[in-house]
Amino acid sequence: MPLDVPTLRAEYEVERPYYERLADLVARLLCDRLQSAGLHLELQSRAKDVPSFLRKAIRKKYANPLQEINDKVGIRLLVANLDQRQAACAAIESLFHPVMEREDLRERLGPDQLGYMGIHYLVTPSVDALGPDDEDLRGRIAEIQVHTRAQHAWSENSHELIYKPLGPGPSPTLQRRVLRAMALIELFDEEIQSARRMMMSDAHYRPVSMLTALKRIFMTLAPRDYDVELSMQVLDVIREAYDEPELERFDELLSAFEESHHDIIAAVYQRYGSDQTADPLLFQPESIAIFERLERRPQKLEAVWRRELDVTLLESLAAVFGRPLRGLDGVGEAGGLVHPFAGLRCQRQTGSSGGDRILGRRPSCLSAAGPHVKGMVGPQVHNLAEKFAPMFYGVRYQVEAWERSRLASDEE
Repeated sequence: MPLDVPTLRAEYEVERPYYERLADLVARLLCDRLQSAGLHLELQSRAKDVPSFLRKAIRKKYANPLQEINDKVGIRLLVANLDQRQAACAAIESLFHPVMEREDLRERLGPDQLGYMGIHYLVTPSVDALGPDDEDLRGRIAEIQVHTRAQHAWSENSHELIYKPLGPGPSPTLQRRVLRAMALIELFDEEIQSARRMMMSDAHYRPVSMLTALKRIFMTLAPRDYDVELSMQVLDVIREAYDEPELERFDELLSAFEESHHDIIAAVYQRYGSDQTADPLLFQPESIAIFERLERRPQKLEAVWRRELDVTLLESLAAVFGRPLRGLDGVGEAGGLVHPFAGLRCQRQTGSSGGDRILGRRPSCLSAAGPHVKGMVGPQVHNLAEKFAPMFYGVRYQVEAWERSRLASDEE
C-alpha cells in the first residue's frame, strides 16, 4: 500500500514539538552526566525535521513510520579517541540504565570487512528524570551516536563513496580507494589509542598522564576550554615538586585532594568565573595540582617554580586558594595568621591573660595578601571572606595549629 505522505506530514508536524523538547532534555541530562565524569565533549542534538522524516519514510518503505523511525531525536557525541569513547559509553549506559538498545557497528563486519564503526544507543529518559511538565515525553525514544572524530569525518563523506549504482558496480580501482580510506580511519584510531597508552606509562611523558588525571577533575568543577601547551609546560615544571611514589599514584592523590577540598575549590572557580583579571593559570587543569602542592609541600613547589616561572603567578594562586606563600625560609608575613580562604589574614589579638588569642566567631580584620596579587581588589576579597569565613574559620591550617599551641601553653 503506497504511503499517504500528506497524512504522515500532518501527523509528524503535530508530534515534532514533543521531540524538540525531548532533544533538549536528553542533551541536558547527558551534558550533566559527562561533566560529572570529567568529560568535555562536543555534543550535537536535533529533532528530525519534517522533510527529513518524510524522505526517510519513503526511502525505507516503512509501513508505520511514526513507530518505526527511532531517530526522531538524534544526539551525536564526538570523542577524541577510543579510550574517551569507552568513558562516554559508560556515562550513557549509567544515565539511561537500562538502555533500550546498544549497537556496536563493528559487530556487523566480518574479519575481512571494513566499514563504519560508531556505537549507537536507543534510550528513553527515566521517570525520575522527567519534570512535572514532561509527562508527555514518557516512553519517547532518542538515538545517541558515539563517534571518534575520525569516524565522524568518514560518516560525513561516506554517502557518495559507498553508493551502489544501478547496473554495473564501481570499478576495482574505486573500490580499492574506498577500502583504503576505511582502513586508514580504523588504523588511525587504534594507533592513537596505542600511542596514548604508551605515553601514559612512560615516565618521560609524565606531564601527559598528569594532565589526563587533572582534566577529568577540572572538567567536573569548571568545564571550559584551556591551553594544552601551557598546561604541559607548567606540569613539566611542577612535577619536580612531587616525589616518584606520588607521581605513580598521582590520579589517586589528586582525586582524594579534590574530594576533601571540593567546596573550597568550587567556590574559587565560581567566584572568579567571569573575572577577566584573574590569574591566567586559574582556569587551567594544572591549577588543581598547584592548589594541592600549596597545601602539602608549598616550599618545594615554590622552589621549583622560581627556577622556571614567574613567581607572581604562584603568589596570586596561593592567595586565591588561601595559602599565601611563606617564602623559602618558611617565615610568613609578620603579624598575621593564614586564613583558610581567599588569601586573607586573620589578625591576632592579645587576650586578658597576655597570650595571643583567636578572635571569637569571625576574623576581626580582613585584608588582601598583598598588593602584588593581580586581580585581587580589596572590596572583592572582603566580600569573599564575608561569605566563606564563617564556614572555614578556626578549623584548618595554621589557625588550628596555633590554637593547639596556645592551649598547651595555657595548661603549663
